[in-house]
Amino acid sequence: TYRFTQLALGNYRLTVRAVNAWGQQGDPASVSFRIAAPAAPSRIELTPGYFQITATPHLAVYDPTVQFEFWFSEKRIADIRQVETTARYLGTALYWIAASINIRPGHDYYFYVRSVNTVGKSAFVEAVGRASD
Repeated sequence: TYRFTQLALGNYRLTVRAVNAWGQQGDPASVSFRIAAPAAPSRIELTPGYFQITATPHLAVYDPTVQFEFWFSEKRIADIRQVETTARYLGTALYWIAASINIRPGHDYYFYVRSVNTVGKSAFVEAVGRASD
């Protein structure tokens, strides 16, 4: 086992080859990978419920290393750079159910969601939804 540490962000190709005690070499095996912050969600599915809204983000390409940060606001945030100072942080997960007696039918609610992994965070994506009657 060999562990690479402190790799810079970027694209990499790793090739390994077995060598026995007599110096004979096996065929090389290669893998390409990228170290980068995740892509932003391609869409956010909002499912209305009774005094609740479920937010389910989707990526254009599945990545098992990605989770999502969920932020919530009762008003639209015009400048997306103000989400962290204006919206309420809900948590990090694969989906989020915002449920409260304060979530009423007929009122727009705003979710700001971004992808996160061990390297970084994507830009926020806005979604607006309503609870069901």
